[in-house]
Amino acid sequence: MGDPKRNDGSIMRSDLNGKNMITIVPAGGTFTPKQLQLEKRSGKLYWSDREGMRVMRANLDGSEIETLVDTSLGDSRPGSDPRKWCVGIAVDTDGGKFYWTQKGDHHAGLGRIFRANIQAPQGQSAEHRRDIELLYDNLPEPIDLDLDPVHRTLYWTDRGDPPRGNTVNRAPMDLEAENRKEPEILFTHLMEGIGLALDLKGGRMFITDFGGSVYSANLDGSNRRTLLFAEGNLTGIAYAEVPSADRGGASQGIGVPEETNMEDKTLVKSSFSATIHAPIEDVDIPTWCFGLSESEYQSCSPAHVSAGATTAPDGRRMSINVEVLGGSPMVQHHVEEIGEPHHLRLVSSSDIFTPTGRIKVGVIWDLSVKKIDDTTCEFTNEVHSSFTPELLDSLAKQGIPREAFQSARKPVSEAHNRQETPLFAKSIERHALRNNSSAGIPSAA
Repeated sequence: MGDPKRNDGSIMRSDLNGKNMITIVPAGGTFTPKQLQLEKRSGKLYWSDREGMRVMRANLDGSEIETLVDTSLGDSRPGSDPRKWCVGIAVDTDGGKFYWTQKGDHHAGLGRIFRANIQAPQGQSAEHRRDIELLYDNLPEPIDLDLDPVHRTLYWTDRGDPPRGNTVNRAPMDLEAENRKEPEILFTHLMEGIGLALDLKGGRMFITDFGGSVYSANLDGSNRRTLLFAEGNLTGIAYAEVPSADRGGASQGIGVPEETNMEDKTLVKSSFSATIHAPIEDVDIPTWCFGLSESEYQSCSPAHVSAGATTAPDGRRMSINVEVLGGSPMVQHHVEEIGEPHHLRLVSSSDIFTPTGRIKVGVIWDLSVKKIDDTTCEFTNEVHSSFTPELLDSLAKQGIPREAFQSARKPVSEAHNRQETPLFAKSIERHALRNNSSAGIPSAA
């Protein structure tokens, strides 16, 4: 997408294997192109130009670049008002409409979804179209869009604050304004939800978030699965059906992240391991974690203050931890993403209380064990924290370079993880051996 402050955005294409990469829209042809949509029937490529405050399209070879909607209202580019930033884009060819999001600022609840005719009214410019319809407003921060034209349903991701943000939503495409209901939330607890792609034939959707995860779910939000995690910063995703030689030429659906690591948001990522002297069959990390008493949690580090367990609004288990790192209290709201006996993955939008106020940081806490032999296993404690827009804004206002904050935070976080890992391993070991003993099996110890 280029530098958001410069007119240097471009669009490239390649084969599905990443080869034969060419530039079709040269640098300067658009400011910050986002969330591409390929419309096969007309052979057009649609995109939203965020800081350019435009919805645009071109032929698949990059020729005939057009501006369909200009939301700048006379502002110079790059635009500084997030209410005018166009992000998601979707095209309803049969219905003759295209849809787009305008995200609004963080924590403002000013996101909107619009639509207009694919064929612009005669005599009307991109700046002054009178066929634009506002479908939904006062949304946290809508990003990517996709459509189910048969059932006339609009799906979108929202990057804003919970409970309505960091979600996947759906709502009717066509209801009159006075009959529109609140959008239905299908998928929650994303770490800054971005990309969305529907597999209508398979009844599935694929989602990415900026925390580095790829998910799938049924179109009603059920059967949620984590396909990838901690993959760097993921944004758009596309679903394609391609011939597979392994299946006799049959089509195979694949979800392909459009871009990764465009701007690394990692704050600190650390991983340490320790030995558990108990059979892996007796280890159950989720049961240990969600049953962890406050005194047991405190025994695993002097920085640990308090711990408790509850459930998230969607019913998933949640571990609430309070600790002090670098002199600042931190409240973790860890929600279960993977809950297997030997692998627990938790994600949190955590609060840090600093002298200048309360800020948010993203955290992925990944706990796993693997067998060494019949009586021992290796425990790994990985913590991946990430910058949030709120944290970056706070640092900018204080004049603190991101790199300086990261350099100061890194040794504190790593030292804490290094200290707590062997103590967590001992706590899990005690839990496993108690389970072994209560089951009437002779202890391996």
